Amino acid sequence: EGLYETMGRFCGYLSKLKTPADPLQPRSKRELVCDAHFETPVDRVFSAFRDPVQLAAWWGPEGFTNTFHLFEFVEGGKWTLTMHGPDGRDYPNELSFVEIYPPYRLVIEHPTSPHFIAEFDLVPLDQGTRLVMHQVFDSDDECQRIAEYAGNGNSEMFERLRALLKT
Repeated sequence: EGLYETMGRFCGYLSKLKTPADPLQPRSKRELVCDAHFETPVDRVFSAFRDPVQLAAWWGPEGFTNTFHLFEFVEGGKWTLTMHGPDGRDYPNELSFVEIYPPYRLVIEHPTSPHFIAEFDLVPLDQGTRLVMHQVFDSDDECQRIAEYAGNGNSEMFERLRALLKT
């Protein structure tokens, strides 16, 4: 498959995400999905992923801070960080960048428990950007266990991103 075919399929996929009011449904029972609309151009939203200083400021639920130890923003690159919870607990994380397609798509893998793949699609809109996140786990049970706290955490994370983009 050539570049034009790949781009055609990708544009077809993006066109399905074009309307911010479209309700999102998980593609399987192993998946969490979350989206948000930002009144900011897609390039600016993507830069908040690409720049470790900006990413550290909004990554994670409300009340969390981050210390980045390694941040290699290239396909196959590693990202290690410690998330510091509001309760004083530390949460070490190791991730890898699986796919980077600026400024429209980013896929990361969290290889340790709980293992998941997170896909971030950034869709340009007339009035900003729609960000859609699909988080795919290894099993239905694992997904349900994580959903008990991650759903609100993902929404809070997107609100933190919104606040950063307004600065």
